[in-house]
Amino acid sequence: MSFSRSFALLLLGCAVVSAFDHELTNTPNPAEEETARGIFAEWVKLFEKAYDTVEEAEARFATFKDNMKLVHEHNSKESSYKLGLNHMADLTRDEYRNFLGYRAAQKHWELFGALNTTFTHREAAPLASVDWRGSAVTDIKNQEQCGSCWAFSTTGSVEGIHYITSGELVSLSEQELVSCDSTDLGCNGGSMESAMQWIINNGGISTEEEYPYTSGGGSSGTCKHKKTKDKAVQITGYHEVPASSLSAMKKAVSQQPVSVAIEADQSAFQLYRSGVFDSTCGTSLDHGVLIVGYGSEFGEEYFIVKNSWGTTWGEEGYMRMAVGSSSAGTCGILLDGVYPTADYVEVQKEKPATITNRKISLPSL
Repeated sequence: MSFSRSFALLLLGCAVVSAFDHELTNTPNPAEEETARGIFAEWVKLFEKAYDTVEEAEARFATFKDNMKLVHEHNSKESSYKLGLNHMADLTRDEYRNFLGYRAAQKHWELFGALNTTFTHREAAPLASVDWRGSAVTDIKNQEQCGSCWAFSTTGSVEGIHYITSGELVSLSEQELVSCDSTDLGCNGGSMESAMQWIINNGGISTEEEYPYTSGGGSSGTCKHKKTKDKAVQITGYHEVPASSLSAMKKAVSQQPVSVAIEADQSAFQLYRSGVFDSTCGTSLDHGVLIVGYGSEFGEEYFIVKNSWGTTWGEEGYMRMAVGSSSAGTCGILLDGVYPTADYVEVQKEKPATITNRKISLPSL
């Protein structure tokens, strides 16, 4: 089998490269020095990586080689998900953890008084499957080298409820939260609950176009108050999903996208490529993401999770995460869910599409 055939590029949707497609399981020894350097050179070119010194390049290659070995070993086994050499494949585990910026807020009654904590969804039973993509979900975004996952999770759920209550899908400003929300810590982390409270106190949030994201290099930046005067979207409150309740989470997601925290510090999450993720992980919540739906495959239930690491991670920026058999859910996904509320501007609520109606190009397992 030729090198070019074994390590081809995978193009997903709109001709955008979303993963470094490889066939490591068919390569006898992908960690062999010459083979590994060839793969690394192709990967560097694909992701337009630039290293300042030869020493840095060699260190990155050593990390890449370790991650490639992990990918090869995992994909050689029977599993419901696959790993891949995405844009994070040259990061050590400690470096990767810098992308994880969720910090649990104090209890709401300590921070803001006994407000906004009651679960209010009244639907008797959740739908069999839900997918808010294509209606209440904006395009995949990228937090880059900033621990601002909490801000992206927050804007995602606020974008969702705004669409549901107004019929208008608007991309909102993570940068305003990162730079102006003093309750949270910008690129050093924050929580979705306190960010939603900040939006309420602030009288709303600006659009992405009005206040674009500039913290990709890792700096939180200074709040630009002139940009924060005109608020595009307001919310009226936020509510917690009862912890450790799969039915409550599904009920909430059946009505709108929900912000959640998970533990994502494992290498399997870093290098996730496709499939239903059911890796063993804990409940030390460190990453904010957005549940935008749920479904099942071969009898295994999963949540559709929107991440903020660009489209070259996972399934075009998304993950299908197994709901899990424990009360915490896979990676603690059932422990800390929160969703915003808003007044209806126009009653144009659209029923979410089912999984079977969702047209999305996924890499084959």
